[in-house]
Amino acid sequence: VSLIDRITEPAVYIEFPGSRSYSLALLPPGWDIREDAYLMTSDLNIKWSGRTVGDYVFDERQTEHGLEVEVRSMNDEFAARGCYAASFDYAIFDQIATEPAYQNKGLGSAIMARLSDHAARSGLVRGVLVATEAGRGFYAGLGWTLISTIVSIISR
Repeated sequence: VSLIDRITEPAVYIEFPGSRSYSLALLPPGWDIREDAYLMTSDLNIKWSGRTVGDYVFDERQTEHGLEVEVRSMNDEFAARGCYAASFDYAIFDQIATEPAYQNKGLGSAIMARLSDHAARSGLVRGVLVATEAGRGFYAGLGWTLISTIVSIISR
């Protein structure tokens, strides 16, 4: 019995590099395939400094393994967030999101700048993230490179 066949709980996610067509042929019963995602990477020696936006409050919280950034508007509305955690020499970026009403105002770029700068100052050399289709072009515009398509499945 394979490891995946032992999973009986609903809403368990598994992500792996590969193509959607190949994965569909291997998809076990009781699992659904989700939207494609994209494994991307970037050197952290890229100079991200100087990317700022006005009229927002940036709250940075150092964690045991990295940094969390939350952005709020001047009237205290949640606008955006992001974080990274260190693993070996890598900064693993996650939960980078901007509320629709605050998109295209530079918040995502400013968050990535703060996270990248902090990670580089902490001695990390590469960033890694899994992007959605919507985020793929954004990260490419910041200099991130596509490594592989990621197939995501979820148990029913």
